Amino acid sequence: MSHNLLLNTEIDILVLLLVACLSAIALKQLKFPYTVGLVIIGLILSGLAKNISSLEVINTFRLSEELILFIFVPPLIFESALNLDSRLLLRNLSPVLVLAAPGLLISTAIVGIVLAWLTPLSLGQALLFGSLISATDPVAVIALFKELGVPKQLAILVEGESLFNDATAIVTFNIILGVIAAGVLGSNAIQQGTVAFLVSFIGGILVGTIFGYLMRSTMNLAKNNPLILATITTITAYGAFLIAEEIFNVSPVMSVVSAGLVIGWYKSNRLEKETREYIAEFWEYTAFLANSLVFLLVGITASSFRFFAQLSQTQYLLSTLGITILTVLIARAIVIFTLIPLVNFFSKTKIPVSYQLVSYWGGLRGAVCLALALSIDAEFPNRDLIIILTLGIALFTLLIPGTTIGKLIQILQLNRPSILEQVGQAIAIVIAKKEA
Repeated sequence: MSHNLLLNTEIDILVLLLVACLSAIALKQLKFPYTVGLVIIGLILSGLAKNISSLEVINTFRLSEELILFIFVPPLIFESALNLDSRLLLRNLSPVLVLAAPGLLISTAIVGIVLAWLTPLSLGQALLFGSLISATDPVAVIALFKELGVPKQLAILVEGESLFNDATAIVTFNIILGVIAAGVLGSNAIQQGTVAFLVSFIGGILVGTIFGYLMRSTMNLAKNNPLILATITTITAYGAFLIAEEIFNVSPVMSVVSAGLVIGWYKSNRLEKETREYIAEFWEYTAFLANSLVFLLVGITASSFRFFAQLSQTQYLLSTLGITILTVLIARAIVIFTLIPLVNFFSKTKIPVSYQLVSYWGGLRGAVCLALALSIDAEFPNRDLIIILTLGIALFTLLIPGTTIGKLIQILQLNRPSILEQVGQAIAIVIAKKEA
């Protein structure tokens, strides 16, 4: 029987979902982080597939720029924005924006300058790599923190930063790529880059907000039909991304975030409880599917690039990766432990040191970084090195901080409910017993 492309893709997806389901069951029994475990399983399966013919289908499906940005990113970002506490976000907007914009630019500069000095990358190439690797990836961070359970303020800080700086990273990446292509870096290039950044960032917010309100009006017509409402929210997630990217050429990530916040407010304030719960469960399932596939594919893609084989064959490449990991960690530390105390000095809402530590160690990198690296033209100098370094950082942050951050949260006692929450829980129990 001859299999066409569509049928092969269907088989690949079904195999990956089956692996994800079995992995979820096993990882829950082992009490191991689900998303991190999937990366390890993806690496193992891809390695086995090279020697076992019955598993060959595993290596026929891997991550690409289009798959990450156009298929996986919109629902994951929308689901996070949909459930984000907008009031708490506003109270913590200062540290979120400071980390997402100035913080990312500072990290890009540090990584770029150090790697241009210590590695084969030129200054332009190193800055390009710095821009794509400096943003914490919402696909990785949001999935992990949902499993761990953290205080609301910390969750907002981490999720908000990851959502906003992902948009910042994409814009900065494209600006640096344009400067490299032009071959000129002067005051005009800096001015044009600044204008392009503001237009893309603010434009994305406007497009997403307007589109969100339009889709909210559509939802008014189907208030009591959860199936239609869930479908409309799906259209909103992908539509906000595509309209911003393909029509207005502004930040698609900010467009999805804005549309998600608009729909999230509508869901919380205008829909009945049963409908809210249905939509929440629908998007929880959608996020589970996307996370399962994307993290499995991170492991499979790393194996398909012969990542570990190349590192073992070339001592210089291994040392370059070591320098890169150390540089990224130092840049992240400088950003977190200088900018947040500075924000604390001027803000009424303080970010404690324990939150800063978790934010630092929880700065994982993942699929979005890979998407930007894979989008680089094949003729670009040192493209393969940039991809290898990106894979190395992503795997390191997922396998080391990703597996130890839970222990850090326990040591800092951030997994315990606050006094206010404990009192509220006690009151709820007393009321329930009286009613019974």
